[in-house]
Amino acid sequence: MTRPARACNLQGCVFDLVPTQSKRAVQSPLQANLERVRARIAAAASAAGRAGDDVALLAVTKSASASLVADLVRLGQRDLGENRVDVLGPKAAALAEAGLSPRWHMIGHLQRNKARRAVECASVVHSVDTLKLIETLARLAAELGRELEVFLEVRAVDAGERSGFEPGALPAAAQAVASLPHLRLRGLMAMAAPCESARAFDLGSQAPARRTFAAVRRLGDTLPLALFPSGRVEYSMGMSADLEAAVAEGSTCVRVGTALFEGLERPEARG
Repeated sequence: MTRPARACNLQGCVFDLVPTQSKRAVQSPLQANLERVRARIAAAASAAGRAGDDVALLAVTKSASASLVADLVRLGQRDLGENRVDVLGPKAAALAEAGLSPRWHMIGHLQRNKARRAVECASVVHSVDTLKLIETLARLAAELGRELEVFLEVRAVDAGERSGFEPGALPAAAQAVASLPHLRLRGLMAMAAPCESARAFDLGSQAPARRTFAAVRRLGDTLPLALFPSGRVEYSMGMSADLEAAVAEGSTCVRVGTALFEGLERPEARG
């Protein structure tokens, strides 16, 4: 006899438990990962007194094949991020051939000589780190007749990053983006140093990352809101290991790859 579904509380998040046979029939491992990540975001937002829909999930697809990414899009995940232009182009083309139209984000270091392909494929660039790249993106967006949203990357010293704007250079960079047609300034992007002790659902274990994200938020507070078409500074902060810390400090977009695709195939498994 099948037992009825019941609910349990796990580290502050409530999940519905269904009979094992039924669960296997309706939920794939990818869907389970996606739902767990969404639950983490919702729990972190609630703990911070924020609405869950104020934090967007950006699925980082660098470790997944095009076919697996297509499955993710079919599950309702529309925003996808890639680190490399030479991977972004073919993957975007493969999903388009499958009849899917996700919203692509470029999140890795972008060289100016490869920027055209990024502007062709992506709607958002998170890793804008020099004034020259700002000028190049504006020119290419104009040539291609596109509107491009951008985040300014902040150099986080404790993360060992070599790219990104120094804090003192952010005001001029923000003014530069705001003055150029075809570019829309969204906010700031940053990464925290990896922390081996960080655990999912556990904000306390992510204290070092939280300090980094708090510093970035304070920098954002110094920028004039008039430079941002949305009327607010958005933040692209937080990854699989530290998304709770990022949400606590105001992140509006968390970039998650490992937690979505862990336990699933590597790209070479299906081509």
